[in-house]
Amino acid sequence: MHLGFEGSVHDIRIRTKLSYSRNWGTFRTSGGPYRLFEQVLQADPDFYFTPVNQFSFFLEARRSFGNKLEGGLTFAADRGRLLYNSAGVIASISKSF
Repeated sequence: MHLGFEGSVHDIRIRTKLSYSRNWGTFRTSGGPYRLFEQVLQADPDFYFTPVNQFSFFLEARRSFGNKLEGGLTFAADRGRLLYNSAGVIASISKSF
């Protein structure tokens, strides 16, 4: 599932994205036969995959300061068992010519 929003609050532009997924692995880890090019292969029981959940979040806020300057703050995070749990923040200042 993926949701997003983009809009303004006063003079701050905001964009956010939220993603949730439930992951069952690949054909090789699914437990049934699968096709690879022209071969029909059987899944390997040593690689069976237990379904896992993943949530990803992105939030960006930007504001113009006049004189063609713009500043922004971005935050993103991943939580779950598919990807490593991580988070990061970026602060930016840009000038248009």
